[in-house]
Amino acid sequence: MNTKILFHGSPLKLKILKPKKSKGFFYIENLKAVYLTPSFKEAALYAISKSLKGKTSFAITRQKLYLFGNYKLSKGYVYEVRLRKDDKYLRRIPLGYIYLKQIRPKKVHVVSPKDFENFIVRIKNKKKFNKLIKRLEKQKNETIYILQQKSLDNRKLQRFNESRKA
Repeated sequence: MNTKILFHGSPLKLKILKPKKSKGFFYIENLKAVYLTPSFKEAALYAISKSLKGKTSFAITRQKLYLFGNYKLSKGYVYEVRLRKDDKYLRRIPLGYIYLKQIRPKKVHVVSPKDFENFIVRIKNKKKFNKLIKRLEKQKNETIYILQQKSLDNRKLQRFNESRKA
């Protein structure tokens, strides 16, 4: 059978992955779906950083988690799913996949921040962090997720989202 192994990261322990409307800055996040990636590391970085939502700003690329401040990261879960490549509910998006129905994971991996310390960059200076975000906004094929506190100008976010559609 022609299957694809994909991963979903979450700070929550789940039995079933249910489609949800994600809140974030990328245009694709307005869909009600389960968001998946072919990279275990990307899913793990997302899982351990998501507990910081609302506390600080952070960005995830294909290779690193950039974190403003010295906040403590929590353990998370990476869900492994196996889907047929021709599954009608599986859709390719610019930086991964979405699945439009609920799905039961084949495996659940507990991930710890200490296992990924080599991929976490902590930035304590707000100017340096904002400069990094500007650079990451230009790297459409590498930047997975950016979450900044409300102080970020919404016009910048809108331009960033529009540029991702291309």
